[in-house]
Amino acid sequence: LRDCFRDEDLIARWGGEEFAVILQAHPGTAAARLDAWRASLAADGTPPALSASVGVATYPDDGTTPEALMRAADRRLYMAKARGRNRIIARDDGDAACPGPGSGARILTMEQQTSNISIEMPALSPAPRPAAASEGATVTKAVLRAAALLNVPQKAISRIIGVSEATVSRMSAGAHVLTPGDKPFELAVLFIRLFRSLDAVTGGDEAVARAWIRQENNALGDVPLSHIQSVVGLVDAVTYLDARRARI
Repeated sequence: LRDCFRDEDLIARWGGEEFAVILQAHPGTAAARLDAWRASLAADGTPPALSASVGVATYPDDGTTPEALMRAADRRLYMAKARGRNRIIARDDGDAACPGPGSGARILTMEQQTSNISIEMPALSPAPRPAAASEGATVTKAVLRAAALLNVPQKAISRIIGVSEATVSRMSAGAHVLTPGDKPFELAVLFIRLFRSLDAVTGGDEAVARAWIRQENNALGDVPLSHIQSVVGLVDAVTYLDARRARI
């Protein structure tokens, strides 16, 4: 990261494998630096293979406070992960996505001078991991358990994680396990995170949690159960609940 940016750019670890980069530059220049760095990870060839998912927020279009900018960058980071990782997303509609090394796509045509970037670097190896099957089974069971506790119908959970109702039935019967790294797996992880945050906010009261997910929410502008049946809506709800959970 430090090799790809200037001395005046601020780089910090945000937590775990997530980093934040704050730079003052034309957004197109920032995007070019980020994409060159992202592609260099795959081109390096030194194991383990790495990729980067990037969420970008720009001042003042995405917010005028540090908190608002980080929320926008974090939301788009999760969108990038949910859409297959190793890409850059700079707008909530997803049009500014830059997938995979070698793509000619570029992001950010806006004229603002400051970009706030949240970066996640998963260590991804092309070789199968021994623990992959176990991880998939754990997430499969957890998402079904969360759906049951919230009384989320099978049709709704199929839309939330992006699989058919038949696949959800097979998951319930133990005949199908989500594959780590695939889009349904990533969306399932997000749904589990939503459940955990909601559980913390409601103090473990299942009745309150079930009521919350079915009632109109002014902050989300929708009924949460309907809202989370799209990738953007799911990320939005997770971000909202995480913020509520973090209040002091």
